[in-house]
Amino acid sequence: MDARGYDTCVPVNDDPGVTEQPLLDFQAGYVLRSIDKFPRAGSRPPWRLGMSYAHDVVTLRHGRIDDGSMRFSRLPRGSREPAAGAGTHSVGD
Repeated sequence: MDARGYDTCVPVNDDPGVTEQPLLDFQAGYVLRSIDKFPRAGSRPPWRLGMSYAHDVVTLRHGRIDDGSMRFSRLPRGSREPAAGAGTHSVGD
């Protein structure tokens, strides 16, 4: 981000084929009683994480940042807050 001058990045799901699902596929009562308070996941990567620590570590350390879901932006000069819709770019820009 520093090399390209980006200040912020956010994930954006613009794929209508990704359906919302619970973050955890875990049937313990204490999870089920509070599942509505957990963040949501999607039906496929990158919105769906596995339940394998080893796989997640490899993906997070060595996976691509430009997975088509991240949007990078630059703050307008002299501003501390991003302008609505201003300066948004894909990594390849």
